[in-house]
This record gives sequence, C-alpha cells and structure tokens, in this order.
Amino acid sequence: MKKLLLVLLLGVIAAGTVSAGEQATASEEGTLPESWEQYVRHVTGGNDLGTWVGTNKTEGIYEGVPAGLDMTMVFQRRLGDEGNTIVENHTWRTSDGRVLSTGTGVTYWDAESGTLKFSNSGFDMGEPYTAEMTLLGIDFSTGTERWKNVEKSRGNNCRGKP
Repeated sequence: MKKLLLVLLLGVIAAGTVSAGEQATASEEGTLPESWEQYVRHVTGGNDLGTWVGTNKTEGIYEGVPAGLDMTMVFQRRLGDEGNTIVENHTWRTSDGRVLSTGTGVTYWDAESGTLKFSNSGFDMGEPYTAEMTLLGIDFSTGTERWKNVEKSRGNNCRGKP
C-alpha cells in the first residue's frame, strides 16, 4: 500500500484491544500481536474497516506521481476470505478525473514467520507497482501501526518504514 494512504489510515485508527490472558511480543516498534484473531479484534475495535474519502495534494514521493496535484482519495478496507484476510483498495483522482493511483492489497497472517504481512499492487500514473510490507509493531494505546515497506515501481525499489 502506498505510504501516504497508510499514514492517513493510521490517523483514523483508534485504540486496539488485547484480551485478558493473551500475550503480545513487545519491540521498539511497538507490540506484535500473537495471532490473527488478536489483530482482527484490534482492527474491528478501532473502527479500522470501512470507506474513507478525503482530499489532499500529492507530495512527489512515489515514482511517476508528480508533486503538487490536488486529488481526491477513496480508501476502502474490509474483512475478506471469511475473516482470514483484510482486503484494501484505493483510488486517487484529480479533479478532472485522471487516475493518479489505484491498487488493491491483502493483509494476512503469515504462519511461517508468525506475523502479519501485506501485499499490494496497482498502477501509479498508468504504470504498475508492487509493494510488500511486514508488521513491525502496534502501539495498542493509540492504535498506531508500524510497517516495513518494500515497493517497486518503474523498475526502482523503495524501502522504508511508513
């Protein structure tokens, strides 16, 4: 997923929950949930599913998307696969209807690593991009999530922590 959308999403996430008796692994990035079920409780308890629409200006941080364009963003997030994934999609449009970015992603529990992963792909200004993210931690008191992001667009890799 795009870093800007993640930042916007984090702005609407409320406090998550941890059930009594459930442990979570703490790190300097926050706390890692012990299970998919714990993460789903965090997401549903924080009003983190739904549709958001907002306006903003591009910042020029994505390959091929110039800075300074006014845009409307639509971001949707819902449970998928009978509650075993979270499906997300986004669209950024200019006022004249041009699509700046559109994409779809899936958050899932990776049993091998015991953590959450996110895979996203789409198009920025008509050119394909892919992104993979791994959850670094959650501050359950604020709902803030930290992810390690690796994105490839127009042949270039971008790595960072949104």
